[in-house]
Amino acid sequence: MAGVTDAQKAKEIAQESVETFFPDATGIHLEEMELDKGKKSWLVTLSFEVTPDTPSELLSNKKTRVFKVFTVESKTGALVSMKNRDMNP
Repeated sequence: MAGVTDAQKAKEIAQESVETFFPDATGIHLEEMELDKGKKSWLVTLSFEVTPDTPSELLSNKKTRVFKVFTVESKTGALVSMKNRDMNP
């Protein structure tokens, strides 16, 4: 991937990663975006819903909202990392 220069492209890369790694994800939302101080990477926070893993959660028929931070290299568009984002204060 050549020349990621804008936020929209970085968001698309992060969203494609969600769809690849979490094929059952629904309700994908952009939460935060930031170009790091050195302008080398975009930090893209996305939230999405996934089907729970535990039997009690499955019985409740509720989905769990997950928050992930994706680091996308700004020059190449390479996904550098994906980390959990704790939304609890």
